[in-house]
Formats: sequence, structure tokens, C-alpha cells
Amino acid sequence: MATGVECAFVALEFHSTRSVITVQRNFRTRFHKYPPDPKTIRRWYNQLVTTGCLCKGKSPGRPHIPQETVER
Repeated sequence: MATGVECAFVALEFHSTRSVITVQRNFRTRFHKYPPDPKTIRRWYNQLVTTGCLCKGKSPGRPHIPQETVER
């Protein structure tokens, strides 16, 4: 699980370099851990561009349980 600092670094680095490989190399050099995959890098960047935030969205909550299951 990446921290907020790592997510922000990835998104801003991708904005400046436009290269997933370069972002992964710089991430590995800076944080000394395995970098996120290309899909994740693009998703974080797109989330930052569209929403202006890298916060995790609100989860949908508990799943709906049909009344018949509750009665059993």
C-alpha cells in the first residue's frame, strides 16, 4: 500500500516526464521499494488531474442482504 507522499510523487513525476519507466526508476531510487505498475501510475495521474485529489473515495458500505436471508 502506497502512502500519500508516494502517490503524489508518482503523479507529479509522471506529469513532468510523461514516461512510466522513468517514474518507476525514480520511485525505486527515492523510496527503495518496488514501484507501482504502469496501470496504477496512470490511474493516480488521471485521478489527480480530474479530481485534484489523490484521496481514496468513499467505500459503498455494507452489502445489501435480502429480507428472506435475514428471516432465515
